[in-house]
Amino acid sequence: MLFQAVLLMDFEYRLEEDTYILPAGSVVDVYGIAAGPGSSASLVFYHSDAGRFEKAEIYLFKPA
Repeated sequence: MLFQAVLLMDFEYRLEEDTYILPAGSVVDVYGIAAGPGSSASLVFYHSDAGRFEKAEIYLFKPA
């Protein structure tokens, strides 16, 4: 883990055919940075409820 971050907005993700929402204010463990489309960057974080890694745009987070 590199650091912890707080999610500033709800994050919607899909797991198989179901859609879930990680609510704003959730604290996540950040494990890396990934290049996104164009010049955007994403943080790679572990979502413990889903038991898997996700990535989301960097502007959705602030340091915990």
